[in-house]
Amino acid sequence: PNQSEAVLLFLCSIQSEAVLLFLCSNQSEAVLLFLCSIQSEAVLLFLCSNQSEAVLLFLCSIQSEAVLLFLCSNQSEAVLLFLCSIQSEAVLLFLCSIQSEAVLLFLCSIQSEAWAS
Repeated sequence: PNQSEAVLLFLCSIQSEAVLLFLCSNQSEAVLLFLCSIQSEAVLLFLCSNQSEAVLLFLCSIQSEAVLLFLCSNQSEAVLLFLCSIQSEAVLLFLCSIQSEAVLLFLCSIQSEAWAS
């Protein structure tokens, strides 16, 4: 296990887009959990930027406050729209709880009927 962790750390450290795309594309929960656990801003930015719905759903499902905070902090409209679209109460509560003016403004601006209820 330690050897595979060392290998993954190395693969991430070189920050090759092709390598990271491959790590995400095999959609191994263990690999994705690891990618999140190292909390490298560059790696997390990449995970968001490829905008794979499966990857984003996974990032939300682990409900790591650090990961969710990061997802919001990069303020990608596509990522925030996705976070809203899955309509997870836990995720939406989190989005409100961080009280980021930019995030809250965005949540209001999409004017989803779900919010009006």
